[in-house]
Amino acid sequence: MGEAAFDLFFCYLKLGDPEAAKRVAAETVGPLAEEFRMKKWDTPSDRLLQAGFHFVSGELASKSGEHQRAREFCQRGISRLEENLRIRSYPGEGILWFSINQIRQRVGARRGDKVRNGVCQ
Repeated sequence: MGEAAFDLFFCYLKLGDPEAAKRVAAETVGPLAEEFRMKKWDTPSDRLLQAGFHFVSGELASKSGEHQRAREFCQRGISRLEENLRIRSYPGEGILWFSINQIRQRVGARRGDKVRNGVCQ
């Protein structure tokens, strides 16, 4: 369900319908993220989904001009993925890490953060 929600969320963003994307995030992604947090699920697959939850939240915050909040979500997502990347090599995780880092860099640049070795400081 989480993967389908992510796909739908990004389809709406690509179609230029941020309100529909927000509804998907509020009705599906948010409750799933809360369930994961409460149950403290921590397998590699759980961490991948949690990183996706943070990615959705970071993208929404970025598009709303909440740059600090977006950066915080992105940092959480990157941290969850880095735990996985230390123990396994799953191509989808590397792609998601790159995507989350792009948001973090984009919002960091808007805030005037310095970029060092491709990462906002």
